[in-house]
Amino acid sequence: MKVFNLRCGKEHAYEGWFASEDDFLSQQERGLVACPLCGDTVVVRLPNASRLKRARQSATPEQQEQTTEMMTLQSQWLRAVREVMALPIPDAIKGPVQ
Repeated sequence: MKVFNLRCGKEHAYEGWFASEDDFLSQQERGLVACPLCGDTVVVRLPNASRLKRARQSATPEQQEQTTEMMTLQSQWLRAVREVMALPIPDAIKGPVQ
């Protein structure tokens, strides 16, 4: 399983899970990779932390805590959005059927 950091054309950042890099590329070419927030299929893959060359200076404990908190909040928010999007739309809200 490969986890890629992705960003859509509207600057929404999210993770995508794929069986392999080839699977990601295949899905992207067919327009199947879309932003979970806005549906934009213009998606770029961001560098993974494992591929970045970083200086020896590590983040302070406060910075690490902020990063962890931010990632947790983003994950919770995305989960809540997915749950809301999965709810059925009541007929009264859908409007007239044509």
